[in-house]
Amino acid sequence: MMSIDYAMMSEKLVKLMEDYARLHEEISKIAEYTACLDIFWDGDANSAFMSLIGDDMVRAGILTARIGEAAKALRKAFDIYVQNEKEVLKMIGERI
Repeated sequence: MMSIDYAMMSEKLVKLMEDYARLHEEISKIAEYTACLDIFWDGDANSAFMSLIGDDMVRAGILTARIGEAAKALRKAFDIYVQNEKEVLKMIGERI
């Protein structure tokens, strides 16, 4: 028999979404801070730094988006599971 702790799973999903939101916020702050650094120096060092940090920010954005997509997919899967569980219990209840 398979058993699921719905409350625990729901709490974990909420925590995951909160963590995702915080991560997204922090990456946005880093992007803002680094954009401000662009004004402090000129030349090759600035160009190299801005190029590298730009690449890092793109990668961080992609990673964050994937985490968000995974969290949303997990939420949908959990909701489907809960709905199916209710339907099975309803069918079992009708037969008893």
